[in-house]
Amino acid sequence: MSFTAGAEYGEYLHSLDENENGKHNHYYYSPVIQQVQQTNRGTVYGNYNKQYKIQTDNSGEGKGHNNIQPCIGTYIWRRIS
Repeated sequence: MSFTAGAEYGEYLHSLDENENGKHNHYYYSPVIQQVQQTNRGTVYGNYNKQYKIQTDNSGEGKGHNNIQPCIGTYIWRRIS
């Protein structure tokens, strides 16, 4: 990586957008209020304590983003003769 002397680089603040965020998904549990079963004798109400694991769609693309703190390119060595 190289920089041009006098040019400014980096950012003080950088919020990742969806493309820069790592690809991921989430799980959450949805409680069942009632399980209902229809029978020939009518409706039967069952267990109230079951939970179902639900997976969200993938989010993020994991693309590169700027990790350079604010800086100005400069020469390290200066020729004096």
